Amino acid sequence: MGKRLPPGIYVSIDDHAWRNYVERAPLNSRAWVVQERVLARRTVHFACDQMWWSCKTLPTSCEQMPTGAYFSKDINSLTSALMLSSSTNKSVGWHSTWVEVVRKYTSAEITYASDRSIAIDGIAEAVARVYAIPADHYLAGIWRQHIVASFLWFALAWRTSGPTDCSRASDTPTWSWLSVNFPVVIEHESPRVLAKIQLVKIVDAYTQPVGSPFEPVCGGQVTLRGPLVSIHRSTDQKDIGETKLL
Repeated sequence: MGKRLPPGIYVSIDDHAWRNYVERAPLNSRAWVVQERVLARRTVHFACDQMWWSCKTLPTSCEQMPTGAYFSKDINSLTSALMLSSSTNKSVGWHSTWVEVVRKYTSAEITYASDRSIAIDGIAEAVARVYAIPADHYLAGIWRQHIVASFLWFALAWRTSGPTDCSRASDTPTWSWLSVNFPVVIEHESPRVLAKIQLVKIVDAYTQPVGSPFEPVCGGQVTLRGPLVSIHRSTDQKDIGETKLL
């Protein structure tokens, strides 16, 4: 027999409740709501099972676990890492958090593809303000100081449920993840990327916003300088997943 628990008061809670009743709630599946949750100082969720709440500095809590639910992590935690201006070292790690915001944002649904760049501009503007980044260093969802690594994004078309819009945003540069309407992952911290990134130099990079630097763009250009190599893509089945350089 198993060890008997000592007498006391115990609470039984579904450790999938946060994911099932909050994160997967219809409202929280919307891209505009992702921005609102990131920018909010504190959030209260009225879910079908109970009330949940979170803020930038305290763990996500609920009625059953008012001091913190160990299995849940609200998007406010990203806010804490990304935008707390009182941080003693604000230059460390903010871009990794931005990449996570992009992943969550692009995984959310949006009715009009034309709103894709607008529904994240508030977060971008807040990041630029907190880290004193010049506004013109924001290039259609990509930050100039991380531009080379940020080019290594790929779309997860298979993650999209229902009908998909395979069209590209006509005026957004194709090197920006904002040009596609799919969930996006940026492999900016791959060891191979970090080892090679110093070989590439930015000659010029700019976009042409229709208004402020954080608004949609009507064009853009990036000029890079670096070594070139020839790549041969094998059609041999045994080489699937490998790249050979000539």
